[in-house]
Amino acid sequence: MSQRLTIHKFSPLADVQIDLKDLLIFIGSQASGKSTVSKAIFFFKSLRDDLTSYLYQCYNQHRFEEQITIFSKRAKQKFIKIYGSVLQFPEMELTYHYGTD
Repeated sequence: MSQRLTIHKFSPLADVQIDLKDLLIFIGSQASGKSTVSKAIFFFKSLRDDLTSYLYQCYNQHRFEEQITIFSKRAKQKFIKIYGSVLQFPEMELTYHYGTD
């Protein structure tokens, strides 16, 4: 399964595309974006697990009438907890492809 992270105009990173492998090593100077990339990988990988858990919980509790917006709010809160406010990056774009499917 091929996974790819794309970052556009976020923090010190202008345009980055990374094909994720089993092992990644980041080397670079301070404030070059290593932590930004690492946090994005963590956020998106854990977000998939969070969504699976959320849907499983809804299934077990027969709460299908709740909208996905509840999960969206949780995801936004998690993102802000990891990165803080990102209002200074109005053109920011983060994309994570979990696979070719």
